Amino acid sequence: MMRAARSALLFAQEVAAVNAPIDFYLEQAANCGKAAEETLLPNERSKFLRSQLAWQAMADRRSKLVAARNKDTTQ
Repeated sequence: MMRAARSALLFAQEVAAVNAPIDFYLEQAANCGKAAEETLLPNERSKFLRSQLAWQAMADRRSKLVAARNKDTTQ
């Protein structure tokens, strides 16, 4: 029973992430950029910068997806 509930929760989180608004991704990218500026440790800075790039890439992909969907619905 526990395993089924956990799987359902993970699925719900994945669906929420896929449907997240672009602003969420951009906010996460900004948070990572700020954290990278504030840290003193080079390995931490590198981790935050990689995360910032990943969040920005997700925002870019989401933006393209939304644009494609909007284009399809207007035709």
